[in-house]
This record gives sequence, structure tokens and C-alpha cells, in this order.
Amino acid sequence: MVRADRQDRKDLGVSDVAISKICRKMNVPKPPLGYWARIYGGAKTKPTPLPQASADTVTFVDLYPSRTTADRFEILSKIEKELLPENQVEVPYRLIEPHPLVKKIQEFVEEHEFDQLERVEIPHERGFLNLSVSRAQLDRALRIINALILALEKRGYDVVVSKDHWREETRFSERR
Repeated sequence: MVRADRQDRKDLGVSDVAISKICRKMNVPKPPLGYWARIYGGAKTKPTPLPQASADTVTFVDLYPSRTTADRFEILSKIEKELLPENQVEVPYRLIEPHPLVKKIQEFVEEHEFDQLERVEIPHERGFLNLSVSRAQLDRALRIINALILALEKRGYDVVVSKDHWREETRFSERR
């Protein structure tokens, strides 16, 4: 069951109606009338168990806070800055001094033999970048990934493979 008080809704940038719709799509039961009052009053209640998800049940929802005018201005100025010639991302012809995340993939491929037609599936559960590419295109893919990671880090972002609730995934976030 989900409860979102006013501060939570404000932080998320969504209304209680939007949260209710999301819960309905995700098949999350709504508590009965008076449930939260009983909880705050100290009553012991049994939460309603989640029903089994069906094939069309939504299992993941991203919430994005609403953008203010200042946020929009900041985004537009970042876009304009990226369009400058000096900020173009160039992919080198050879991979020299790869980022540690890219180096880890290179080492994995060296330890496991893949022929040129075989697909290289990198196991994303062990701290690797999530990558699936043919062996023939691996070097090109690594040069592109490396160039993007280095460009993001140059612009003040951290690129990490983070452990989420149920999986690891590559994320980048602005340094604070």
C-alpha cells in the first residue's frame, strides 16, 4: 500500500490523484477508509497483501518533478553550450587509456574467447556497463562508450554502475 503525505507529493511534483492513478496501473491496493487514522491512533492493522501482477501490470514508474522556469532556462543554456564546436564529442580511431569501466569490459573479453560473429554479452550483475554487441563491433562500441563517459566526466558528471533495488545499471549524475 502507498501513502504519500502533502510534503511527499510536493517533493515528487505530482498530485495525489496522479499517485492514485499510478497505484491503480501498478495494481497496488488502496487502503480502506480510515486506515491511516487507525494507524496514527495506534491501532494494529494488517496491510492488504499485493495481488499477483498480470502480464499487463505496470511494474516500474519514473516520476519527474515538474520543471520551473529556472530549470528550463538552465536546460536550454546547457543545450546551447553543447552545440559549441569545442564541446563536440569526438570518438578516437584507437582506444588509448580507457576509463576503468571500459577497461573492465576489455579484461572480461580477453578472459573469455569470442569469435568475430559471436555476440558479446557483458554480465551486468557484476559491476559492468550494460553492453550487448557483436565481437566484430566491440572495439568500435568501446571507443564510443569511452568517449561519452569521458565527455560526461569533463562536464561534471559521475558515471557509475549502481546497485538498484533489483538490478545494477549504469547511471550518471551531476557532481554536487
